[in-house]
Amino acid sequence: MSILSQVVGALLIELSAAQNAANKYSSEISLEYQEDTREEEPSPLANYPVPNGLLKEIELNLKFSINNVKERREETGNLVNIRNIFQRESKKLVQKAIQPIVKYIDENKATAEEKIRKRWEALATNIQKTEFINLLSNILTKTLFKQRKSLIGEEGVVREEAIRNLINEILDESFQGNEDLNSILDKNTERGRQIRQGYEEGIGTFIESLKEKKEELSKFSFNQMDVIVNCSELKDLPSEVISSIKIKAELVNYKWLVTDQGAKLERT
Repeated sequence: MSILSQVVGALLIELSAAQNAANKYSSEISLEYQEDTREEEPSPLANYPVPNGLLKEIELNLKFSINNVKERREETGNLVNIRNIFQRESKKLVQKAIQPIVKYIDENKATAEEKIRKRWEALATNIQKTEFINLLSNILTKTLFKQRKSLIGEEGVVREEAIRNLINEILDESFQGNEDLNSILDKNTERGRQIRQGYEEGIGTFIESLKEKKEELSKFSFNQMDVIVNCSELKDLPSEVISSIKIKAELVNYKWLVTDQGAKLERT
């Protein structure tokens, strides 16, 4: 049995492969048509154009019999949308996660030693910068998107514990590189636990936002036809169960165009 879309796709691939074979052959024989000025007698083919068979289109009637129609669930069509959701919500999460850190610094810097106070002030300034927020939200987005299949079920079901653990892991890894952040967020201190509680709330908001977008995160479904196209099988079937589809495919050719700005494919 074959999926009808796979059969049609194979025909299009074969059409391109046929043109590729023709181009390669023309390239090989082109040397025979090349006029060599170093030779006393030029190539007898030098005055003729190099032959090249150009496929424009193909038209055929494909006979088949439908064996089964089955549902397929796929996410391909909304991958961009899923990534955009992760990007937006990750940025909100990062902004919420840094708020308790900044709040703690503002409330306690006056009583800190001057050296620590200056470092805290610099830290508070840096983590509120757009560059830092974008960097951390991009790390979150990339990791969440990469692991989306283990975080979001087929019906858009959000696996809360898995998401919570992963985000905590990413934030901890991102903050580990800064000595002052490590000190402020120390899990063994009351201060650290209170601040972490603040961005735990941000993670909760993140998860709730994903739940609200359940339909957007779920895989979409479509039907596929399982068909019989093999001649040896079709000949034994009654004519009333055999269908046909007219396929007309056009081959579009491109060539590389190289400029000072770079290279790109241009339709011929």
